[in-house]
Amino acid sequence: MAEGRTLTYTIGGEFWALERYLPGTDRVTLQFYDGSCLEGRWEYVEPLYCFHWEGEGTSCFRHARLGPDILVLETRDGVETGALQTMSAVTDTPLSCGPEAIS
Repeated sequence: MAEGRTLTYTIGGEFWALERYLPGTDRVTLQFYDGSCLEGRWEYVEPLYCFHWEGEGTSCFRHARLGPDILVLETRDGVETGALQTMSAVTDTPLSCGPEAIS
């Protein structure tokens, strides 16, 4: 579902970030709402997806389906933190990292 695609995440119904998975690799780019990006790699260690961000450490998440929604639940040291994201879209839109243009 994610290879070569861009996933959109929301928190509390508000846009939070885009995540782009480079095809044929374990590389991922996370673009925040302000346009800044993190580069890293991902791995699946059942039942968690863990992301190793360059200069930022590791973040792990469990995914759950609730009706049509895919929920993303953060975990630390094997314990869910209560932080919740919703995957709201999967597209082919490329990322454009950098600060937002201001006029």
